[in-house]
Amino acid sequence: MKTWFSPTQLKSLPGMPTCQSSVNNKAKRENWKSRPRKGLGGGKEYSYRSLPEETRIALAAKELEEKNAANPSMAKKQVRQLNKGEVRLVVRELLLLHDRQQALITEGRRLLLAITEALSIDLATTKELL
Repeated sequence: MKTWFSPTQLKSLPGMPTCQSSVNNKAKRENWKSRPRKGLGGGKEYSYRSLPEETRIALAAKELEEKNAANPSMAKKQVRQLNKGEVRLVVRELLLLHDRQQALITEGRRLLLAITEALSIDLATTKELL
């Protein structure tokens, strides 16, 4: 799996801004690991491990799609040919995303409960005033 990405490759992915300069600004703000980009134009490339979780997941999914797009009938064979490190990486990223989603659901439920309790108190107070 590719481990370094340019701002052009990252822009508009989940968790990323839509223009290169904004990707660079985000990288600087969040202190992503970088290296000079080789080739024309220079610039920087950013380490996969420094990127936001949702961007890493999108990149892993995109790579799998690209591997399968060339020959859809070979998709199962190609998935079997992924090395164990790639499989572990994708599974770990998916589990992290799942954990994050579960935490958000839990937080949402907690907030709904707090709102319901606040409304119940307000309703009780209103009834007492009448």
